[in-house]
Parts: sequence; structure tokens; C-alpha cells
Amino acid sequence: MAAKLGISKHEEPLLVAYRGLEMESDFNYFARRAEEERKAATRAKLEVARQAHLELASRYEDMGQAIAAHARQPVRSHRLELVNPSLQG
Repeated sequence: MAAKLGISKHEEPLLVAYRGLEMESDFNYFARRAEEERKAATRAKLEVARQAHLELASRYEDMGQAIAAHARQPVRSHRLELVNPSLQG
């Protein structure tokens, strides 16, 4: 779809969201970006560039893992509990 419209594949999720279709999740975005950075690292000619891409990949992975860990946490209730249950009506 992106190639037909003359946009980059990185801009495609924005277009999909704009058209009312399903948007890429944050976790999937960070996983995709980490993979793209790892691929860029393998193509890098300079060691400094390779290390920079690997560092970015690591950061994207960390952000994705943080989102996944947060999603696994139980939802906490913000309701106040009565100290004396006999007061409930």
C-alpha cells in the first residue's frame, strides 16, 4: 500500500490510522523498529554506525519489553474500601 501511494513504509501505520483502520500497537512498533535497527547494523560500513544501530535496537527492545511487562500487571482498583463492612447499606 505504501509504495502505491508514494510514502515510506514507516509512514504507513499513520495512514492506516488516519483511514480508520487498525493502528499498529506500541509493542509491535518497538519490535519492528528494533528489527529494522538490527538489519541496519548488519549493513553499516563503519563500526561506530553499527554500534549506534545496535544501541538503538536495544533501546527499542527495552521499551517494547516495558510495555509488555506493564500489560501483564493486574489492573488495580481505585475504589475506596470501607473500613467497617457492616456500614455498607
